[in-house]
Amino acid sequence: MRFNDGIYSEIQSFDAGEFLGVPCDSDHALEYDHRWDVYRRLQIREAGYDPDGPLTDEQADEADLTDIYVINRIDADGLLYDALGEWYGSRRDIVNHVRSAVIATDPMTPCRRWLYWPTGIGYDTISADLLDRPADGNARRQLIDLLNNDRRTTA
Repeated sequence: MRFNDGIYSEIQSFDAGEFLGVPCDSDHALEYDHRWDVYRRLQIREAGYDPDGPLTDEQADEADLTDIYVINRIDADGLLYDALGEWYGSRRDIVNHVRSAVIATDPMTPCRRWLYWPTGIGYDTISADLLDRPADGNARRQLIDLLNNDRRTTA
């Protein structure tokens, strides 16, 4: 099997309003709280701070002003996440390279973890935000080439 751009179909994208949408019933309240927590952690990362560390009042206010328009996620047990481990040299380094990324466990399925990251619009967000390269589209092809070359040399 050869890899192609289909690997990027694992990315789920939400506009912030859709991501934070109000649940229809209280059965979804846990997921709703989870999404607000993820959104807040993304705001903190996007403002340049550690979402797991303490914030000063000034830092919290700065994070509050950080607008996020698009939120993406991939399954941390998925093929694309494994590919990112190859790209960055380690699965542990992924969160340090993907734009303002956070890992969160799904409260509805506690054994499932997701990598979340914000993106903008009007540029190649895969190359820039996911692969930490210029937004010219080259990195998305380079990842596919890397995966196919690694596969040929190890098969």
